[in-house]
Amino acid sequence: MLVVSKIKTALRISHGKLDDNIKGNIEAALLDMKMLGIETFKRDEDGNIISKDSGPELKDFLVEKAVELYCKASFDFRGKGEQYQKSYKALRDSLSLSGEYKL
Repeated sequence: MLVVSKIKTALRISHGKLDDNIKGNIEAALLDMKMLGIETFKRDEDGNIISKDSGPELKDFLVEKAVELYCKASFDFRGKGEQYQKSYKALRDSLSLSGEYKL
């Protein structure tokens, strides 16, 4: 799964005080996309989710970017939370229309 450290870097956060909050936002973003029928994780030939030491692997960079935008919106990064929310929703909706991302 997308590690918290990547989101912390994107948010320019260097301490660990918000790690639980960031983890919650990552999970919320993934659940939000799942509700729209978006496949967010890589799967093997048998349909099983591929995992590494850090947990399930996200499907690709577009899913990672959507999670990042969701987190930036949630933290109102640089006072542009609304803009990040619109960007997240646009990317999420685009993914939901793509056959490649269907659950």
